[in-house]
Amino acid sequence: MASGKKLGMKAVVVAMGLLTVLILLVVLLPIGYGPGPYVLDVHFRPGTSPQAASSLLNQCGHSSIVTRIDTPFVNNAGGLTAEVWTTSGSLGDPTTRSLLMCLNRSSLVVSVEPLRPL
Repeated sequence: MASGKKLGMKAVVVAMGLLTVLILLVVLLPIGYGPGPYVLDVHFRPGTSPQAASSLLNQCGHSSIVTRIDTPFVNNAGGLTAEVWTTSGSLGDPTTRSLLMCLNRSSLVVSVEPLRPL
């Protein structure tokens, strides 16, 4: 009977440890501490041509964290939106900051929505 209690306690401790790890993953991954991928939504001014949008995205997207740049599409406001896929979701990462600064410097860009995990 005593060994059954010990085994039961070990199972509870292991289960608690696994639950803690799961909670940490759920809390930390969305704020940029996980492996990605992350998606950044780039919204362009109405009237921006797809070629101009793609050119800017390719110029700013030459970064080690950018894994994919989707073709710009017309959004509900009549402007273009494009998704930039990255491996980093941390705004503290210098490479992420550099990408965001490049995009925000352009007069073609209305807004850049924060990175969201997929």
